[in-house]
Amino acid sequence: MTVAALTPAGLFWAMVLAGSFHGLIAFGRSVLGWHGGWEYLVPGTLDGVGVTFAFLAFRAVRLRKAPDRCYQVVWGAAIASATVNFAYEYSHSGHNVIAGGYLALLSLFGMVMLHEFLAQFEEGVADVRRSNPRFGVRWLTWPTNTFCAAVAWRNYPPAEGTPATVLNAIANLDRSGCSSGLPGMRRSSAGTRGLWLRRGGMKNCRWPRRVLRRPLTQRPGLARWISGG
Repeated sequence: MTVAALTPAGLFWAMVLAGSFHGLIAFGRSVLGWHGGWEYLVPGTLDGVGVTFAFLAFRAVRLRKAPDRCYQVVWGAAIASATVNFAYEYSHSGHNVIAGGYLALLSLFGMVMLHEFLAQFEEGVADVRRSNPRFGVRWLTWPTNTFCAAVAWRNYPPAEGTPATVLNAIANLDRSGCSSGLPGMRRSSAGTRGLWLRRGGMKNCRWPRRVLRRPLTQRPGLARWISGG
């Protein structure tokens, strides 16, 4: 990212944050009744926290560490800021949804721009050591399978040195779930076995659904397989 590209991007980012700050300051004055400079604590504790952790995420990437925890705080602060901006402007503009949505988008756009800055910065740095994959939009497009992949990555981690990518997480789920003949169930607890069967692993199992729904005592073949007999 060159200086010529960063300069206008930084100016537009400052304008977006200024609009969000204006709405939050008005909220502090009108709703909370804060005056004498106290109203500036509202954007400072919402957008300010998001910006602070965004720069901490830059530092983490520079040190080749995963910025996932910083991402969570950034988006949490952005959603809180957007909610406050929307509620305030919606109620003070005669219940105008467009006005409230505009201020809410300003809060979100500021964090989206920082997110993109960080993503491009990360591309120019050496590989970032991640402990967990970043599933991103996949949480919305396929939440159940993504949840199982995240649980499998923690409970049945792959071989040491495996990159924490989405493709490797899905492969690890197939390896520890039902799709390859229930290999992970040999080591799992009853609760974990139930999780795999309820969260999508059952559709790829070689065992029929009517058999899997029976208690283990009524499934002698599967019970012997799980127990290693």
